Amino acid sequence: MLRPILLILLFSVIAVTTYAQTPKDTLFFRNGTIVIGDVKRVQLGVITFDPDDANDITVQMRKLKAISAVTREFRIETVDHQVLYGEINPTVHDGFVTVSGLEDSTLVSLNNISSLYPVEAKLLKKIDGYIGTGFSYTKSSQLGRFNLDGKVMYQSKRVETGVNFSFISTIEENVLSRDNENASAPFNYYFHSYWFLGSLLSYQRNLELGIERRLQQGLGLGNKLITSRYVNLTINGGAVVNEEKSFESQETKILPEILFGYRLYIFKFEKPELSLSWSEVGYRSVTEERYRLDGDFSLTWEMIEDLDLNISVYSNYDSNAPGESTSNFDFGTVIGVRFDF
Repeated sequence: MLRPILLILLFSVIAVTTYAQTPKDTLFFRNGTIVIGDVKRVQLGVITFDPDDANDITVQMRKLKAISAVTREFRIETVDHQVLYGEINPTVHDGFVTVSGLEDSTLVSLNNISSLYPVEAKLLKKIDGYIGTGFSYTKSSQLGRFNLDGKVMYQSKRVETGVNFSFISTIEENVLSRDNENASAPFNYYFHSYWFLGSLLSYQRNLELGIERRLQQGLGLGNKLITSRYVNLTINGGAVVNEEKSFESQETKILPEILFGYRLYIFKFEKPELSLSWSEVGYRSVTEERYRLDGDFSLTWEMIEDLDLNISVYSNYDSNAPGESTSNFDFGTVIGVRFDF
């Protein structure tokens, strides 16, 4: 009887010792507080951290004295356009860490880190995004509006890819109208710290402009032009080919175009936590006198952790819209909630 009990105690001691020796990420605060858990990411001045036995927390980097993250490899982007890979170790200097790669180590100020995320081996760890929805209805007019949007992103050392989608429908007198639909699958390959080659597949439907279906595919070049602590600006340009069909014609037109666009992010992480996104893409037809412009402006407020209130305005301009009886310009507002994952 005594021998089984001794064996159980021995295995328990081994298990506890092994767990205790498992390395963990650590945050060292300037006020002396230490929090142990897992570093999830740093985004423009704010770190998201998963403490042991607690929910995720977000902390401004200026409140930290040091970080220790040696459980896996990280990709670190700085405000002076450095991209580093390695483990993160504290130093004797407050506000600085050492990024230790395979060949060398680099001293980095915490305040200069604009982006940081783990280069995970597991596929699901590399995926994040959001899904959002909204609905409004008035009985007097029997008019309702439903919107759905989402984004799924995958990141590795050299690759960024994912899927973006948004759908807006109107319900009037029990009839459903598909007003505006967009879906895209971008793929970016970073051949340099901030330069990338990109490809794009997309789908668009716009009732106001008379577009029943537009399928688009293209190639281009982009650059992360600004990566400061609170602002991120990316520009890109290239060429696309459209297969376009209008509501008034059964013919499908092939339209080559040159494009140029930008996406601006502005973040405010003090309470209330706000983020602003503004993107514009302009298109110039190669074969005809035609200009197009697609824009999106979005303001997001984090109400509680992982749940946001989003207000966005979209606009679409086409100098030669395919529908003869339709407008050249369309815009709309969308209000809804988003869940981050």
